[in-house]
Amino acid sequence: MIIRIRFHGRGGQAMKTAGRVVGTSAFLEGFKAQDSPMYGPERRGAPVASFLRISDEEIGERGYVWSPDLIAVADPTLIEDPRAKVLDGLRENAAAFINVPSLTNLVVDGLTRVTNYDVTGAALRILGRAVLSSGVAGSVVKLLPISASSLEEAVKIEMEDIGLKEREIDLNVKLALECYEGTPKVPIEYATTEELEEFRAVALEQHPPEISTALIRNVGNTIYQKTGNWRISRPEIDYQKCTRCGVCFDYCPEAAISLVGPDRRPVIDYDQCKGCLICYNECPVKGAIRVVKEELVEKLAKGVTI
Repeated sequence: MIIRIRFHGRGGQAMKTAGRVVGTSAFLEGFKAQDSPMYGPERRGAPVASFLRISDEEIGERGYVWSPDLIAVADPTLIEDPRAKVLDGLRENAAAFINVPSLTNLVVDGLTRVTNYDVTGAALRILGRAVLSSGVAGSVVKLLPISASSLEEAVKIEMEDIGLKEREIDLNVKLALECYEGTPKVPIEYATTEELEEFRAVALEQHPPEISTALIRNVGNTIYQKTGNWRISRPEIDYQKCTRCGVCFDYCPEAAISLVGPDRRPVIDYDQCKGCLICYNECPVKGAIRVVKEELVEKLAKGVTI
């Protein structure tokens, strides 16, 4: 028996740690486990993936999970993002966990075994911030032949390993167990062998050295990537209090703020604003920028299809 799991999230949502918690839970339950995050695109807000295999026998496979038996999606807006490739390689009977409060009116193309829990809401309530690793791990473990006691012990081990204090560890355990209990169970069918894509075989040819020179071929293509999808909270400017000092413009790491008109009024592009709230923290005028929590319902109303 081997179960292949693929975690999808955004940089900062701790899907690497989620995979480690589930893997350690499986190990404590007596299984063999292999977890391997995808390194390179961990920039905050960027699509990231992590891979986990658990088995009662030796695991001979390595690397990317091309044909998962289960996917865990920490941010549902990734489903329609072509860079994330959330649905790639899914078999007909694959299962999915999605971090949403409700599956009502949500359709995931090609999947019938879909379950959910509001991990983000639980994390904000229990931890005070949207760190989802323990919660997503709890929901995933619920779908596997792994006990809640192994999950609890795994959270303690992994949270201690990253340097959390005892109170923070206890809160992560509480989050994991809440998501474990609250996630509806769906059956998982696993394949004996993984279905590999034909395009994985790549013929390597000799090229001149200049072929590896850094080169941007499509200038300005980042404007088509809506990096605001992952946002939990957004900054809003009160123009009655704003002094047009330009500090928010200077500090915005994504160039999502423009100075518009003769009075150089700062205007936020919410398609590109990732909600880092640096502008809020650096604004020298108290109350000129406020923080507004965003609900997933708002994103769905703007046309995000799941």
